[in-house]
Amino acid sequence: MAEGIGSVLMSWVQSQSSTTLLFMVVICGFITLLVKDYVIPYRTILATGLKGPIPKPFIGNVFDYGGVCQHRGQLKRQEKYGKIYTLLHYHIPTVYIGDPEIIKTIMVKEFSNFTNRFPVNKAHHPFDKTVVRADDDDWKRLRTLLIPSFSASKLKTNVPFINNFTNDVIDKFLQAEHQVKSVDVWKTFGNLSMSTIIATVFGIEFKSKKHKEKVITAASALLRNQTNLLQLVLIYAYLALALWEPITGGKIIRSVYYLRDTIVGVIQERRKNLKQVHHNPELWPDADKFIPERFSSEKKARRHPYSYIPFGGGPRICIGMKLALLEVKLALVKILHRVEFVTCKETKIPLKLRTGSTASPESGVYLKTRRRH
Repeated sequence: MAEGIGSVLMSWVQSQSSTTLLFMVVICGFITLLVKDYVIPYRTILATGLKGPIPKPFIGNVFDYGGVCQHRGQLKRQEKYGKIYTLLHYHIPTVYIGDPEIIKTIMVKEFSNFTNRFPVNKAHHPFDKTVVRADDDDWKRLRTLLIPSFSASKLKTNVPFINNFTNDVIDKFLQAEHQVKSVDVWKTFGNLSMSTIIATVFGIEFKSKKHKEKVITAASALLRNQTNLLQLVLIYAYLALALWEPITGGKIIRSVYYLRDTIVGVIQERRKNLKQVHHNPELWPDADKFIPERFSSEKKARRHPYSYIPFGGGPRICIGMKLALLEVKLALVKILHRVEFVTCKETKIPLKLRTGSTASPESGVYLKTRRRH
C-alpha cells in the first residue's frame, strides 16, 4: 500500500514543471511556518484564559502601536485588559504583568519555575554563552564565577577607567561651549556607558581614539539601535540581511562579526547592560515629571520594593548593577562639578521616547553647556 502511494506521488512529481514544484514548496513552507509561528503560539495564549489583543501572523502584537511606541502600548493595554494580559511578541507567547507583588513572586519566591529568559532571536558565538543568554546550570555556573568580579575591591580597580572616560566627556562639553554648539547628551552619556562596559567587562584596551570610536560604533549598532522591524528581520531573514547589508551599507551584521572577532582576540590574549510598572499611575503619580523626592527614604519605605526594578530582581538581578551605579554616580559628580546644562532651541520639550532594545529618545537630547568655574 505504502509503495503504491509512493509510486503515484513520484509519478505526479515527475509530471510537474519546475515552476509548479517550486510554488508548491514555497506554499508548504509558508503553511508550516504559519502553523509553527502563529497558530500554535496563538492557541497557547488562548489556553491561559487571560485577556489580550488579537495578534497578527509572524509579527504578533509588536507593531500594534507603531514599531517604536510599544512603551505607550503597554500602558494602553493595561488600561483595557488589566494588570495581567497576554499577547504574541513576534511568535513568542507572552504574559505582561504590572502587579509588583506578582513580579516579586516570579522573580524570587517561584524563581525555580522562571529561571531562564526567552531569546527573541538567536545570538551568535560568543554572545550565546553570556550570563544573559545562559540557562539553568550554565547560568548558575557563570554567575558563581562572575560575582567575585563585582566585589567592592574589584570595582575600585575600574575607577581609573571611569575617570578617564568622564574627563573625555567633560572636554567635549567644554569644547561645545567654546564653539557655541548644542550637544546630544543622550548619545554622549550612552558612549560613556559603552566605553566603560567595553573596557571593564569585555577587557578591551583601546589602542587609539580611532579604535575606540570603531568599537563603540559597532557596539551601539548591535546593542542600542535595534528597532522592532530590525528584530523581525533578524528572526525570519538573517541570512538575507547578511547578504544584502554589504550592498546597502548597513552595520548590524558587520558589527556582530567585528565585536565577535575583537572579543575572541581579547580572550585568546588573556589565555596566553519595565514601562508597565514604572509608569503605573497607581504606583507613580505624574510618572513623566521629574520629582526626585520620590526616592527619599520615607517614600521608598512606603512603596512596594518591586515597583521599581531597573536592574530586575531576584537571583537574576543584573550582575553589573554595582558597576553601573558606580559609573553613574562618579560620572555625574565629576561632570556637574565642571559643567552646567541649559536648554536650547534644539531641546525637545516634552521629551518623546521610542521603543527599541530599550526605551530611548526619538531624536536625542540636545542641550547647551556652560563652564561652572
